[in-house]
Amino acid sequence: MAVRSRYLLDQVRKDLERKMVFVVGPRQVGKTTLALRLPSAPSGYLSWDVAEHRECILKRELRNSGLWVFDEIHK
Repeated sequence: MAVRSRYLLDQVRKDLERKMVFVVGPRQVGKTTLALRLPSAPSGYLSWDVAEHRECILKRELRNSGLWVFDEIHK
């Protein structure tokens, strides 16, 4: 599993150099974990499940970060 997650992480990093990336998949497969392993991701992490984060998203008051990660945004 470690080889696969490293492969995916490397591919996402490469893609982020030139475009927006959406990570989708079944529940509990590591999407959030993968996203949080990206550089600058923890400082730009926003989850729709967290009321404070949801308000920031709706008000367009996003943190100053090199990367924004929107989690559970499908809701």
